[in-house]
Amino acid sequence: MQDPVVFNQNQQIMTIVTLYFTFDKDFNKQQPSWDVILQELLERFSPPSISTDVKSHSKTSSSTDRKNSKPSCSSDSSSPAGLDLLSMEQWESFEEKYRSMDNDSKWKLGDVFVEDIIYEYAKGLKYEHAAHSFILNLADKRWQKVFTQAQLREIENKSFVPLPTLPQELTDFFNKFKNVNNLDDAWKIADESRFDPVREFDADCAKRTVLNVIAGYRWDTINRIGRNGKERDVMRLWRAIDDSFDDLKADVFRSDQLSSSSSSRHNEERNAIDGSIKQKVLGAKPDLIISKNMIEFAAAEQGYSDEAGCGVKELSERYLKLPKNLKDMLLKIGCHLDNDRKSIRAVRTVGFSHTHLRMTGLIMDAPCGYVCRVRELKEITIPCEFERFAKTYIRFLKHVFILKYVVKNTMDIVKNGPPSTVEEEDDEEEDTEMFESIVDKHKDTLIIPSCLNRIGDRSKKILKKRKIDEIIENNATL
Repeated sequence: MQDPVVFNQNQQIMTIVTLYFTFDKDFNKQQPSWDVILQELLERFSPPSISTDVKSHSKTSSSTDRKNSKPSCSSDSSSPAGLDLLSMEQWESFEEKYRSMDNDSKWKLGDVFVEDIIYEYAKGLKYEHAAHSFILNLADKRWQKVFTQAQLREIENKSFVPLPTLPQELTDFFNKFKNVNNLDDAWKIADESRFDPVREFDADCAKRTVLNVIAGYRWDTINRIGRNGKERDVMRLWRAIDDSFDDLKADVFRSDQLSSSSSSRHNEERNAIDGSIKQKVLGAKPDLIISKNMIEFAAAEQGYSDEAGCGVKELSERYLKLPKNLKDMLLKIGCHLDNDRKSIRAVRTVGFSHTHLRMTGLIMDAPCGYVCRVRELKEITIPCEFERFAKTYIRFLKHVFILKYVVKNTMDIVKNGPPSTVEEEDDEEEDTEMFESIVDKHKDTLIIPSCLNRIGDRSKKILKKRKIDEIIENNATL
């Protein structure tokens, strides 16, 4: 009978070899040699003697491939910090989205259009930026070199919607912690507060959250998480976000699932012009998605490594990945509202950017033209030790509930439907309105171009990596 250990090793090697030849078949032309990937997998699963032999082969093959291969515009080797140069397909898509914009619907800023300024700025960028998706984040300092201060001020104030106000009982509860610097005093204030768990859900939720975090400070849990915790551990500090949406009966998942809004954007041209159906492309997988009735309203990205706000992961997620995901959600909501112009101007999507013990809230809207604007709340840092409680954790809770009410307002708009479709009960729907049509019905609609997709090599890399991870995970359970 074969030794179980040898059998398991052989089984793993066969899985790896199968994986290697499966992927190498389709991607060998424009990608580095898959011998390198095979080497890494064998080093993980196989005895040293096997990996050593393949290692020498990998070096030889990789060297040969580099000599014979042509440079690719999306190769990681030519990109800083792992970012990709924009491909020709992406440039063509960017130009096409810009040309689809009607001047009559653009955002007029004095004698110029905001879309035109963004377009000219984006044309000079070799690497992907939110500008290629016509997203304008007012916290991105790079825009100071593109717009004047007067223009930025006008952009910031355009169709300004004040932040929602907190319920009085919640405001009163938060005010009790002013000038409280003693842990026991803070516990007593929260413990003695009484709220109806139904009628005063938010205040009751805030009370439970405060008691939990004070207990975390008492037993040094937060300090240990801050010093040694990984990404999943740090999530304990942001649990208030998940709990605060319970009364809205929203789905709040951190299960690393695909965003349906992002998937819709990546596959919007899956029906090719030649009649074929393209391979499905996987969308983004944010660290948190808040949805209701299959409609997404908010997302979050999280990282546990704090690099003082200049880490590659934080910068790319906060200024590119998360804003693009929020725009995907906003456009999907607009589609659900028949792309009614007034409704699109009213809805807002929300983002949470977590990095270690810091959090920034994002609010996206489409105030004018085809531009999606991002405004960020001031960053909050949760200290490792109990200090300045009212100005740190209580302030964080205020931001959480404010952003929750922004989401709730958008949920209400979706529930009530677009104003243009509200009819008297006695009025019958026109027969022509019952059909789906690509013919312009001259309604007051607005079609905002979608975000720029990752096209070509980069999408294939992501797909291959996910397949590799899936096979390795399945193999580990054998």
